[in-house]
Amino acid sequence: MPSQSKIVSDSDGDLLSEPEMREISLEYFDECVYNDLPQYLIRISDMRLYSCDELWENFRPLVDTMPINVEEARRERWSPGKGRRHCKNNIKCLLRFAILSHRWGSGEPAFRDMSSKIHGSKPCPTGPGYEKLLRFCEIAKEYDCEYVWSDTCCINKESSAELEEAIQSMYRWYQDAFICIVYLAKSSSIEDFANEPWFTRGWTLQELLAPGNLRMYGKNWTPICPKEKENTFALLWSHPNPNPDQRYPQWRPPSSHLPNDKQSIYMLDAISKVTGIDGEYVQGFGYVGASLSEKMRWASRRKTTRIEDVAYSLLGIFQVSMPIAYGEGKMAFRRLLEAIAQYSPDSTFFAWAGKCSYYSLALPSSPSCFQTRVTARGGGDRGYTIQKLGIQVNLLLIQMQVHYSGHNHTLQPLNTNLLHIMTVSSRLQQRPNVFSGEHCALGVVNFDRRPCRSDNEDEDGVLLAGKQYFCVLIKPYPASVPSSFGQPSQKLETDVLPMIESKKEYRRIVGLR
Repeated sequence: MPSQSKIVSDSDGDLLSEPEMREISLEYFDECVYNDLPQYLIRISDMRLYSCDELWENFRPLVDTMPINVEEARRERWSPGKGRRHCKNNIKCLLRFAILSHRWGSGEPAFRDMSSKIHGSKPCPTGPGYEKLLRFCEIAKEYDCEYVWSDTCCINKESSAELEEAIQSMYRWYQDAFICIVYLAKSSSIEDFANEPWFTRGWTLQELLAPGNLRMYGKNWTPICPKEKENTFALLWSHPNPNPDQRYPQWRPPSSHLPNDKQSIYMLDAISKVTGIDGEYVQGFGYVGASLSEKMRWASRRKTTRIEDVAYSLLGIFQVSMPIAYGEGKMAFRRLLEAIAQYSPDSTFFAWAGKCSYYSLALPSSPSCFQTRVTARGGGDRGYTIQKLGIQVNLLLIQMQVHYSGHNHTLQPLNTNLLHIMTVSSRLQQRPNVFSGEHCALGVVNFDRRPCRSDNEDEDGVLLAGKQYFCVLIKPYPASVPSSFGQPSQKLETDVLPMIESKKEYRRIVGLR
């Protein structure tokens, strides 16, 4: 084991010797097997499940004899820590595996069917599900992968602990896989994408975004992408300071002739059209920062069999963790929002409309509430918090009145002078819960900030000319409702997201609500 000082000096640019690099390889091998690999992988040669302990035993002798090329490490592009990074890449390449993304069908092999060592020798599984697994394995071998993972038979659902670990880790497994093979059972070409169920399911969203290398196959296991459209490479995203120590979404297959649909403009355009996800996010989700509401919008039209999976399937996309508790129903999505709010300063947390949560009027009921695309990002109160009685947040308030006209209801500023300053874009079909003559207000969420002009504790907010802002419609709570912060208000349910565009700069003190 190398000394800690040598590891640190390597990160500062000093190269390690070959024995030191081998010690680092052994150290990283242990870390990778027990922390990065899935709990079980199928070895293609005998179609049997192998646990992490068994994988360690299979690969450990190979690490001892794995060639360490110090000169090659010196030639790598990134100078800081190149020796250690070279070792990590070698281990990643040694432990590469392929992963399957698909819709479940009939006759899928289960964990018990594939784990003969755990449950005793059994006849080889049969049926269309097993045939699908075999075809997947054939393609994985083309990518020089000896091991594969499938969600049908590589998760021990009889163990609640292993099931929870799999759900918490699944995004990372798809991200770390050498290649993700997508089987589209209803498609033969991109013309079939509009009717392909794979694009409508909750779990497949992370299976689309997480992998760096992805290849789609149609119902006859033929590639969706025509030969002439393969690897028409264009980098749709850019990162000013790419960090080579991040995970490896940029991995390329060992043979350059093997295609990657995330490097095909033809495929990226088709995927973007059917999913509503910009190609830059499909190609480089791990590097390109999408807003909170944008991620929710991607999931807004997707369905899951279990209600709880609406939330669980988004854990990796939002990089949060929470206990898995099947049976909690819609409470799972509320807990997801609470977990997101604990770390995210993104004000688009409030960019939703539609049915509120059964558990809180201040929270949306599901991702389907985030169907409005919000282009204006940043600004607003980045320190909002979820409290027992609601959400504590600073808003820029504009007093409003609701005009009722047939089936459409419009909002107009109570101060008519503001009609010449701003345009309110909110034609509501659903009547807000406001009685005639009752006060309500639009709380501008993503307002811009200016230094205070007075000694008042509250901060000045500003609406810049020509910029669009999204809002929440609120009304004051009864005075009997206790509150330890500001003036408590109730969020009103609206069927569309209220928006304001200022014609010239408008400034106002903001306060807690």
